[in-house]
Amino acid sequence: MKTNKTMIITGPLGALKTTLARQLSDALGMPLLCKDDIKASLFDKAKGKKDSKALSQATFLNMLKQLPSLSSVILEANFKQNEYDQLIALLQELDRPRITLYLSAEAKVLYQRYTKRQKNRHPAHLAYQTMSFKHFQQSIDEHTLNVFNENVLYIDTTTFTPQDFNLLQKKLRMA
Repeated sequence: MKTNKTMIITGPLGALKTTLARQLSDALGMPLLCKDDIKASLFDKAKGKKDSKALSQATFLNMLKQLPSLSSVILEANFKQNEYDQLIALLQELDRPRITLYLSAEAKVLYQRYTKRQKNRHPAHLAYQTMSFKHFQQSIDEHTLNVFNENVLYIDTTTFTPQDFNLLQKKLRMA
């Protein structure tokens, strides 16, 4: 992977964003800013005060603040449209090359992953009850990003395999 590049990994809940981001960080030797990790750390420092939306916003602002000092980085989160737009604007201001990996999968697969991981989630991410499938589908629709005119690679993780990861890694090294 070329230096001085930002990789944005985003998509709906359960799309394997964090898993893939950690693997790519290791494989490509790029630092990783994972929104969920930062949010959990802030939650712990706040002694467990549950204002998930405020923590999420503070986490995003923390990511933006760190970005100029990192020449090469992977940013991973379920970015909302306004966050994604702010991120792109900052990267344009920094004249930073970027690629967005938009991960998704079949809704039933995403929901299975989401419900399975709920048991082991950090308390910072458990502000709400587990969503019903109907509510989960609405959440997917609400968080779908308009990423036109960007360098975007769409990845279906429904049956993502180690071979798929190897192909992705090779493609990103050439980018």
